[in-house]
Amino acid sequence: MEIAFCSFVSVSSHGGIEVRMAEMTRLLTQQGHKVVVYATPYSHGGRKVKPEDLIPNIPYQEAWRHKVKADVAYIYYYSPLAWRTLFSVDCPKIAAMHPAGLIFKSSPRHWLFRIVGSQDLASFEAVRIQSPIFKFEHSQVFQIPDWVDTKAFAQQQEKAGKFTLLFVGRRHGERRWRIFHKVASKLKNQGYDFDFIATGEGDEIIRGLGEVNHDAMPEVYSRAHILLQPSITDTFGLAIIEALSCGIPVITTPIPAHIGLEVPLFYAQSTDKFVERVLKVYDRWCYEPEQYEKLRSSLRQSVLKYDVDSVFPQLENMFESVANESARVRAE
Repeated sequence: MEIAFCSFVSVSSHGGIEVRMAEMTRLLTQQGHKVVVYATPYSHGGRKVKPEDLIPNIPYQEAWRHKVKADVAYIYYYSPLAWRTLFSVDCPKIAAMHPAGLIFKSSPRHWLFRIVGSQDLASFEAVRIQSPIFKFEHSQVFQIPDWVDTKAFAQQQEKAGKFTLLFVGRRHGERRWRIFHKVASKLKNQGYDFDFIATGEGDEIIRGLGEVNHDAMPEVYSRAHILLQPSITDTFGLAIIEALSCGIPVITTPIPAHIGLEVPLFYAQSTDKFVERVLKVYDRWCYEPEQYEKLRSSLRQSVLKYDVDSVFPQLENMFESVANESARVRAE
């Protein structure tokens, strides 16, 4: 089966969507499928990697307009109507509801989707969501979560000597980075000798790890004692699942996507509450190490349901189902 991936940003952006797409194309290729990737030259946050390094041996094209023909196309649904301008698709289409801007109420895309989303999605044979947080109508919806390779995402090394807080992900224009920075500043001012690390650049308080390849993330998670993920909107929460798989407690915001994961998380909605939750975990690590280790073990167990061996076959079945059904309809 030939599967076309259609992305609204360049693979060189090396964001979460691009990394996940690279993983999907690799696994599908291993299963004997032919995969091709179409993308625009747009790169949010700058070009961080070469496309051939992220998706080696996968045909890749960048242009502002593509003609797409395959057995099935997987189109990242950035905004209603936008995909029609970027991709001329002559095959069954699956709308991939990954971009968080569709549910972020301050985004124009959210309101456009509320108005015309269901009508626009009617042009797709199917829709894939990671969690039931979108509001639209469609006759064929596949709810398939993201996955984690629990064999790779496991404890890789001994913890750092200092109690360490970690932040991962994009930060341009996002409130979550500012919250993490405020938490770090407040704890430092209170005299706590903690380590604060983050992927990307750092500053006088937070030690930046630079651009980290996804394959190296298990080691990064394993350095930390807590992951802080103060998201204001999300469609799933892959970093949360990866951290938990490595046995790392996570403090995040109680948004629908994260609550829907149904895994043990610590919740906070303000800087003071994040600080309070951090110190609660710190006290357990410092004064009740056996309880901290029990917590870590239970966290890892909670995400085994998201293991790649359980979830990825659902995705492959989705592609085959949509392609086969469309072929059957055409034959009639």
